[in-house]
Amino acid sequence: MQQKEQPFPTIYLTLVSIVIALGLEHLLNHVFALEPGGVERYLVLVQAVAMFLVLATIWLIYAVLMMAAPWSPRFQDFFAPLLLLVLLYFTIAAIGSSAHAWFYLVGIGSLAGAVVAHQNFHVASVDKSIDANATPILVCHIGLSILGFGSGIAVQVGLAASVGSTILGGIFGAGQLLGAWLVFRWWHAI
Repeated sequence: MQQKEQPFPTIYLTLVSIVIALGLEHLLNHVFALEPGGVERYLVLVQAVAMFLVLATIWLIYAVLMMAAPWSPRFQDFFAPLLLLVLLYFTIAAIGSSAHAWFYLVGIGSLAGAVVAHQNFHVASVDKSIDANATPILVCHIGLSILGFGSGIAVQVGLAASVGSTILGGIFGAGQLLGAWLVFRWWHAI
């Protein structure tokens, strides 16, 4: 007897897409409402680009997992998009107003991404006997988390001023782009 295809993955990806769209709208509204001067405008630009990459990576991870893994509703799946929306809202709101808070929030988000990647990519590999290794994705997210927390501390204690924060934000954005590329490579390996 053949199992009936569950509509959950499509519905869940639609819900995550809505959350990402709300985050993107909030990002654009927030960044265009700011009028920073001097070096601060570069920090805002770098943080905005990094957040765009975060939004794109989150959508890519969920899209890949929905295509690769047999999903069925789990308890945490109902709360994850709402928690994601709250984290995105506060992280985007910290752009241009609190550099250390922004770094702490992206550190928390990256740590949550590491947990999600570890659990879900492992489930996809086990359920479909996929030999693709998701360890680089996990290492990238943990590295981004450490970079976020370390940068937040550096900014808060005064070790990194606006220029340093801009450089650290750029490194975070590059790391986020690397994470998206690793997810894409994982998908092609399956």
